[in-house]
Amino acid sequence: MKKSSINLKSLAHNVYKRCLRAGLDPNDFTVDRESDFNKHEFLNDDLTQKLTIVQNALCELVPIDFDCWITFNRSSFTLTLDYSDGLNNAFGFNTHFKKWESFESELRNIDWDEVRVEAIQANQIAEKMVAAASKRPITLRKVAEVQEEQLELLSMIKKLEAEAKGNWVAYGYRKIDGDLVRAEGIDLDALITEIRDMMPTGYEIVCVCRDGVILSHNEIESIKLKAIETLGPISKAKAEGRMPCY
Repeated sequence: MKKSSINLKSLAHNVYKRCLRAGLDPNDFTVDRESDFNKHEFLNDDLTQKLTIVQNALCELVPIDFDCWITFNRSSFTLTLDYSDGLNNAFGFNTHFKKWESFESELRNIDWDEVRVEAIQANQIAEKMVAAASKRPITLRKVAEVQEEQLELLSMIKKLEAEAKGNWVAYGYRKIDGDLVRAEGIDLDALITEIRDMMPTGYEIVCVCRDGVILSHNEIESIKLKAIETLGPISKAKAEGRMPCY
C-alpha cells in the first residue's frame, strides 16, 4: 500500500468509530513508536496496515529525542510532539492533519535543531511563570457558588439531561463570553479527561450528571480535583485561577 493513497480524514473517522463501538474512549487510543495494533481486536487488517504506515512515518521523520503520538477525532488526527532536554519536559505542541501530503511535508520541513533551542528557552520562561503563579491564591470557585449564580442555566440543564440521560455528562460555562459547553464520557475517567481540557481555558464547571441526574456539590468538587491533578503546571495554574487563561 502506498503512503499517498492513505486518506487521513477517512482513516481518522474509521478509527474513531471503531473505538466507540468497542467501548473505548478514542482519546485513549494512540499511535506512537511502540504501538502494537495486533492487540486491538476492533481493528481490521486494512486499518492495521494503514496505522502501521503512519507509525513508520513517525519513526522515520521524528528524531528519537522527541516523544510523539497521534490521537484521533471524527475527521482528522492530532500529532503531539514533546521534547525533553534531559532534565525537564521542556516543550510540547500539537497540530491537526487531514491529508497525508501535509502530514509528511510538515514533518520533513521542521528544523529540529531550531525547535530544540526554542524548547529550552520556552521551558525557562514557563518555569518563571509557574514560580510566580505559585505565590498567588487559588481563585477557582466552588460549584455551589457557580450554580447559585446560574440558576436559570442549571434549570435548563436539568430539563435537557432528564430527557437525554447520557452516561456521564459535564457542563462548563465561560463567563467572559457566555459560552456553554457540554462534554460526555463513556465512563467517569473519560469525563475527567474532558473536564481537564475545559478548566484551563476559562470554563467553570456548572454541574456533572450521571444518567440524567445532577451529582451533589461534594461529588462534583471531587471530580474537579481529580481533573486538576492530571494537569501540567501551567494548565493547573490556569484551572485554579492563579494564571490568566487568555
